[in-house]
Formats: sequence, structure tokens, C-alpha cells
Amino acid sequence: MAGEIAGFEVLEIIPEPKVGSLSYRAITKNEESVLVFGLCGGRFDVTILRLSNSEAGRNVEMIVTDGNHRLGGKDWDDLLIDYMVDRFEKKYQIDLYYEDKKKSAPTFGKLRIDVEKAKVALFKEGVDAVPLSIEYGGKRHTENISRALYATKTQGLTDQCKTYCNNILQESNLSWNEIDTVLMIGNMSNCKTIQDALKEWSGKDINFGLIN
Repeated sequence: MAGEIAGFEVLEIIPEPKVGSLSYRAITKNEESVLVFGLCGGRFDVTILRLSNSEAGRNVEMIVTDGNHRLGGKDWDDLLIDYMVDRFEKKYQIDLYYEDKKKSAPTFGKLRIDVEKAKVALFKEGVDAVPLSIEYGGKRHTENISRALYATKTQGLTDQCKTYCNNILQESNLSWNEIDTVLMIGNMSNCKTIQDALKEWSGKDINFGLIN
């Protein structure tokens, strides 16, 4: 364990959803049900917590948690990479996945970096589209990636998140109406399309905890 290796006495390992809830604003009533939606680069989990105040401080009880530790922001990136490769192949009749790996590796490496940058740019308010390019063998294809296109291409992944949310609500015998607060954590919490989807499912405003 890293803490012990560093010379610390480890008393308890606090799950990330609980850590996120500690950064959340003070609750406004005696007890509050919080759904924590955690989507990072390589992991997704959704947790329902019950928060309450007492003389000793804030109490955080984990009711139920679920998720997919193989689902994360990289999957959203992969879909956009596949889209750009497909557009390039149709334009130039070159199947990049069957090209010499040593020659195509720089193309895929640069494309992954550019896709990540484009995704982050689309997170910003007022940005509706960003240019994205792919280049190989002296040939280049550039396309404007709109937020609507990004949402459409990644809809299947967003729907997977919705399924996990519905599952834990059912398991905890709660409805969205009984959830007081929706808290998003993780770097993909910045994604406007996911924020919009979560607002639609829950019918609630979104709060933000620790975003890494």
C-alpha cells in the first residue's frame, strides 16, 4: 500500500465518492441523499450516499455503488478517433488500420493527442465546434467537430452511464425525485454533453465535487 510504503499509519481508505462528497457544499437539511456520478479517464462509477449532520460533524453513509472500471474518457476519445479515421479512409481510399504500423503510428499518436485537445475545447462554454485534422502520407483531412456531432457519436457510451444510474436507483429503492443532489466528479465531469444528459435524466441541477 502506497501510504504504508511512505511511512504513514493508514487508518482507513476513503472511497473516491466519499472524498468528493466532502468537497460538496454544506447540506441544508438534516439528511440528504446524494448521487455521485464519477467519470474519469479510464473508470466510471456511480454511488448513492446519505449525508447527515451531527454534533460530531458530517456523516457520510454509502448506500449502494456500481460502475464499470473499463469505461472512461478514453472510450469517448476512441470513438472520435474512429470517426476521423473513417472519414480519411473514405476520402482517400486508404485503410489506415492495415497500413505499415511504423508509418501509421505517428498519425495515430498525433490524432489521439489532438482528439483529447478537441474534446477539452468542447467542454468550454460558448464553444460549439472545433477543427480536427488527420494526416498520413502527405494527405490531410480536416473537419469541424461540433458539440452535436460529438454527442451523437458518443451517445451509446452516455446511455451506458444512464443504465448504471438506473440500476443503482432500483437497487436502493429510490427514484430520481428522492435524490436531493447530483454530484459530478472526475475529469469527464467537464463534458457538456454528459452534463446535459445527466440533467435530463435526473431533472436536477448538477453540482461539482473534486474534478481531477
